[in-house]
Amino acid sequence: MERRQHKRYDLQTPLSFSWKSARGVRYRREGLLRNISGGGVFVATREAPPVGSEVRFCVSVRSLLAWSRLVLHGTVSVVRADPTLRADALSGFGAVMKSYTLRNENEVVEKKVLGKVYLENKR
Repeated sequence: MERRQHKRYDLQTPLSFSWKSARGVRYRREGLLRNISGGGVFVATREAPPVGSEVRFCVSVRSLLAWSRLVLHGTVSVVRADPTLRADALSGFGAVMKSYTLRNENEVVEKKVLGKVYLENKR
């Protein structure tokens, strides 16, 4: 039985992400955004942050218009880490969305913070 509340979108998009350790050390890594929904993300990477970590991420995608690019900055909380058993494979982590900002080259298109959607551009 499917328990998800949000539709997932499968992707294979590079992203960068970072988190702080309990000692305050910031770690920066790269991975692949495998899927995304209004509720969260799954990221494939060589090193997953610990469960409970707050992770900041940034991903850039081309929009349907060839001359336009969308950038998504977000903050998620790691709820699941899937370690790999093979040295040549990626592990990954699942995380719940806390906030995000979606923007194009010129302006913020949408912000979402703790379940509330704020549309910046009301035309």
